[in-house]
Amino acid sequence: MSKIRPKECQNVEFKSSWQDEFLKWICGFANAQGAVMYFGVNDEHEVVGLKNSKKLLKDIPNKIVNYMGLVVDVNLHEQDGLDYIVGRFGTDESDLLIQDIIEGNIIQMADRVVDVLKAKYLASPVRFEGMQRKEELEVPIEALREILYNSITHKDYTGPDIQMHVYNDHVELWNEGELPEGYDEKVLYGKHSSKPRNRNIADTMFKAGFIDTWGRGYKKIHDGFKKAGLPMPTVKSHCGGTLVTFQRGYDVISGKKNVTSDVVSDVVSDVVSLSVEQLTDRQKKNLRIDKRKSILFQPTNVSSTVGSSADRAT
Repeated sequence: MSKIRPKECQNVEFKSSWQDEFLKWICGFANAQGAVMYFGVNDEHEVVGLKNSKKLLKDIPNKIVNYMGLVVDVNLHEQDGLDYIVGRFGTDESDLLIQDIIEGNIIQMADRVVDVLKAKYLASPVRFEGMQRKEELEVPIEALREILYNSITHKDYTGPDIQMHVYNDHVELWNEGELPEGYDEKVLYGKHSSKPRNRNIADTMFKAGFIDTWGRGYKKIHDGFKKAGLPMPTVKSHCGGTLVTFQRGYDVISGKKNVTSDVVSDVVSDVVSLSVEQLTDRQKKNLRIDKRKSILFQPTNVSSTVGSSADRAT
């Protein structure tokens, strides 16, 4: 049998097969210094192959998401006609350093997430208009709420929790449930009909005044980010769900404001440079951690209000 190059050490493990009990190992690695695990490779570093390798390539990350709420890097490799899988758990620049789990009913959820983002994850740089001091969140708050409302309303509640990852320069929000057939980013930002996945939840959110019934949510998002001078959020189906990615208004590493090139000059001149000196002490402390933070949404008491999961949504 041929061997692979890596040699076993504290942070590398070799397993000839996959067993669900390895989830406990992965959890320990993710909360420590991370590790790389090879499945289908024995202790002598020989590739012995995996049965149902393509199925395992889907099952392993799905089980990790359901067990720990982590999105991990799992890849299929082949050597001498034998398949093996390599999983990297918390070993690169996107290590999970902070995780919050936010619980509550669907009416409370968006406000709770925004409160946590403002308190721990995103910056609210200080600026002055005359003698008036203002602290505004680095992303347009109403557009942010609209993104959250969409995710909560259209999630497939038979799947894992909604996941938000906060990076140095952007934020990713993922919920179970893909976009409806024929719908993509271009359609969403144009005039389109709303196709609610969960009709009872959508009706509740509508009656609460959070959404409308005409599919105008993404127009509100577009207008909010355009007014703030930020790139439009991207939307796509990803890993069985919907992934929304949007740029932060403040880049933690460069200390610069993220604005599009077509922002008009009077808007630019009105925005003060977002240096670290203009952040509060709490924000400075939070932003020193320059790796990924993760938030999991766990809406409660939704089982009786969820409509047919066969319906897709926007």
